[in-house]
Amino acid sequence: MTVAVAFALIGGVILIGFLANLLFRLSRIPSVLLLIAIGVLLGPGTGWISSDSLVAIAPFFGTMALLIILFEGGLELDILTVLQQAPKAAILAVLTYLFSVVSVATFAFYAVHLSLLNSLLLASILGAASPAICIPLVSGLSIRSEIKTFLKLESALGDVLLLLTVLLVLDLQRTGKGDALDMISGLVMSIAVAFVISSIAGVLWARLIGWMGKEPLAYMLTLGFVFLLYFVVEELHGSAAIAVLMFGMMLENTQVIAGHLGERVRLLFGIDVRAEQFVLHQFMKYITEELSFLIRTFFFVYLGLLLNFDDLTLRIGVLGLGLVVLLLISRWLAVQLVKKRSGLTRGETQAVMAMLPRGLTAAVMAFLPAQYGLAGVEHIPVYVFVVIVLTNILMTAGVIFSERRLAGEKAAA
Repeated sequence: MTVAVAFALIGGVILIGFLANLLFRLSRIPSVLLLIAIGVLLGPGTGWISSDSLVAIAPFFGTMALLIILFEGGLELDILTVLQQAPKAAILAVLTYLFSVVSVATFAFYAVHLSLLNSLLLASILGAASPAICIPLVSGLSIRSEIKTFLKLESALGDVLLLLTVLLVLDLQRTGKGDALDMISGLVMSIAVAFVISSIAGVLWARLIGWMGKEPLAYMLTLGFVFLLYFVVEELHGSAAIAVLMFGMMLENTQVIAGHLGERVRLLFGIDVRAEQFVLHQFMKYITEELSFLIRTFFFVYLGLLLNFDDLTLRIGVLGLGLVVLLLISRWLAVQLVKKRSGLTRGETQAVMAMLPRGLTAAVMAFLPAQYGLAGVEHIPVYVFVVIVLTNILMTAGVIFSERRLAGEKAAA
């Protein structure tokens, strides 16, 4: 491939991504499948780009994409809505993940004939949806803003559960030692670390951004700080995903918080705190939206490039379909348990049900067992890839049907 052809492909992908995004705004048909299909065409379909050479950079590109998408998602959150929706989002995330892991592990053990630990490993990898797919998609749906916040928080928490559980099962495989209590305490600690650090960093950085005003390099400085925040939180064993999401939320909401608490802070500590000191200029949101669009467009194409079905057989395809059915049933059960407390309409329930796509995190985790030298894990990536494709198809169909129902509900109201 020549340099000119490479740049032509990049330009073509950006153009198709823009048109697909426009199509979503007009028709509510998600662009995810189209972009993944382009990746499949460029990689496994034609062999123009070797997917084997791309696996090594998956953790780096996937993490960068997730951080920028989460940061944009945080800038769209209202702190009062987050406080109201966080408990319900946590319950849905835990129930969905628990039901998914139990059902998939049982199916993998008895139907796929994996060992017990390998069954748990596959179930852990497939237990949660991808926040990199869900968060930007949710922002464009016709559901209420509080439901959008609810789903963003749920997908971020699910990602934390996935990572912790996969690492726990891998440690159990390698060393024979694993403790569920350690995982629970690790989950609580990771969220607590993320909350404390992102809250402090968000307030201080909001003040800096307010002081800098419209400084041309303010956004690049902020983006660099987001990457440093990821490093610090990871080193302290916190959830970097939740930290970046909350950091964006604090930048967006510190002005409101200062307006409510500024007088009390002055009376108690003698510190002059005014809301205008924490103004977040719209330029920051605009450029974040532009960069997020660019990154997620290539993220979905990259995901398609990674999909490799050379080992796919009819049996694996049928079993993969069975896994997806179980994931769908698990989410339905969890949504039914949370539905009454959330006051969801039928259209909103369908939208919540649709948020089950697996993505790059699952794809990256699928390669870890082989890298750890574990036996009997050769076909795990194929099962994961089948589930990724099918869950994204289900998500697309679910969004289309939910948007139609939501339009009908609004017309009837």
